[in-house]
Amino acid sequence: MTNLEKYNAIFMKVLELKPESLGEACTVCALERWDSMAHMNLVYALEEDFDVMFDPEDILKFRSYNEGLEILKRYGIDVEG
Repeated sequence: MTNLEKYNAIFMKVLELKPESLGEACTVCALERWDSMAHMNLVYALEEDFDVMFDPEDILKFRSYNEGLEILKRYGIDVEG
């Protein structure tokens, strides 16, 4: 499984999304399910699966699917397809 597939699987599981829902439109503002608890569950799952520890600033900036990819890249995780 690639890192992008792992990332997508986490989003789909935590936010109960279908694959076609992932992408640019997948944001905190657009998804009712992305509440504070889901946000922390996403952070926890990403930290566990990718063996990283998000800085508090990154947790606050993480408000979209695409931003999550950028954050992982900053931690040296290759999430290209």
